[in-house]
Amino acid sequence: MTNPWLLGGLAALFGFGAATVKNFEHAAANEIASKLIGDHKQVSISVSYPGVLSPAIGEVGTATINASHFRCDGLPLFTEPKRSKKGTIDHLKLNLTDFFLRDLRCESFIADIPDCRFDFALAASKKRIRLSRSGIGVGTVELKIKDLAPYILKKYGEIKSVEVTSDGNWIRVKGFGQFLVLTAEFDVKAKITTNGSQLLLTDCIVRIDNKVTDADSQQSLINTLNPVIDFAKDLDLYDAVDAKLVQIFGDTIKVKGRVKIPDVPE
Repeated sequence: MTNPWLLGGLAALFGFGAATVKNFEHAAANEIASKLIGDHKQVSISVSYPGVLSPAIGEVGTATINASHFRCDGLPLFTEPKRSKKGTIDHLKLNLTDFFLRDLRCESFIADIPDCRFDFALAASKKRIRLSRSGIGVGTVELKIKDLAPYILKKYGEIKSVEVTSDGNWIRVKGFGQFLVLTAEFDVKAKITTNGSQLLLTDCIVRIDNKVTDADSQQSLINTLNPVIDFAKDLDLYDAVDAKLVQIFGDTIKVKGRVKIPDVPE
């Protein structure tokens, strides 16, 4: 004979779990949305669980964060290592599209980060989501080459006008600048590479005022332009991104590498 107390206990546990599912998704989406700027921002979170009772004991299979049409001055997510690690997330997936990270427009950022932890007691009692540990996953950022020009103008006060185009595996940066040692038009053809924490112009072919000039002037210009993007300094990504590969496909730059959710700054 089936024990009615056992069935009642399981039903109550599952009921708590089902409520937690909706609360988890709703609270997490609201919390992330509160850190994003934009009248047309869209944020949603979907969660799957490995077992029937997983929601009640803080076991998450996959949590996918979808967000688009927003601006953010820095990362909307951090880990707080001192918090409880009872809650588990096998895979934290990020699917971000059409957004600005400070002054840089990003076409998309897709990531899959395994083995994350969160404070389950806080999530269950206060409906607040706090990550306490991040694994290391893989991610891809897509940037449109045309979006580099407005970013460069905002980053470098010396550059007064600029145009960025692609030429096969190269990019071309043409413009006019008022630099410390010269005021001139410049034309740089270069490859774009990474050292892990920055995007850099390398193998540069430089013309200043439509002519090849001395090595010191060329190097001074390259030093001004590099790094094109510093992930930590320019975008407040801290150590979230460890880039491994940069590729150009038509009008798109793809940056692939390892990603994680960084610890909250002290």
